[in-house]
Amino acid sequence: MIKCTRCNTEKEFNVAFDLSRFNGKLYLYCTKCKSNTEHEILGVYDPLTNRFIDKRELANLKFKSIEMD
Repeated sequence: MIKCTRCNTEKEFNVAFDLSRFNGKLYLYCTKCKSNTEHEILGVYDPLTNRFIDKRELANLKFKSIEMD
C-alpha cells in the first residue's frame, strides 16, 4: 500500500520487488493530482503469511537474520 503525500490518496501498488529498499518513498504518477508526486510506502502484503506488514514492522524485519531449517 502506498499513499500520495500531496492528496493523501491511498492505493494498492502491485510489484514484484522489495519495496523496503526504497527508504519509504517512491515517485509515481498520481491520477488524482495528475502529476508525478512523492508516495509514502505504508506497508506490504505478505502472501506467505496472508497478512499486511506495516512500514515500521517492515523496517525491523529488514535487519533480522533469517534462521534456515
